[in-house]
Amino acid sequence: MGDCIYDYGAGEYPKMRRSIHSEAQRRPDLSGKYALVSNHFYYFGNQPLPLPERLYPIIHATQGHKSNLNRPYVQSFVNWIESLGYRKNELYGKPQFSDELSGDSERKSKCSPRKLQEEDIQWVVTAC
Repeated sequence: MGDCIYDYGAGEYPKMRRSIHSEAQRRPDLSGKYALVSNHFYYFGNQPLPLPERLYPIIHATQGHKSNLNRPYVQSFVNWIESLGYRKNELYGKPQFSDELSGDSERKSKCSPRKLQEEDIQWVVTAC
């Protein structure tokens, strides 16, 4: 179970997993127009690392990757993440909420959509 909200089988049409998306989002989701692809990543999922305070300006509380506002922080971020000693292209955690999304269908349906409490917002922002 990755972060992808679709299951891909050989020769099969992608099946949507239970998530906050519905059939209305299938076409834009699968269009390939907005995809993040990397051959140099660190995946922490449910084991997030807190950012140093100097990097707080890169935290975005909404969706979207259309900004150049992070440009001044790129090298500082790269230096920081590489200084931690983690190997690139490794998974260090599971997808967030994967335990909630696995199991019986009654439990799955309660996971979506999710309303965050004020105290959860810092945790989610730190996890991004």
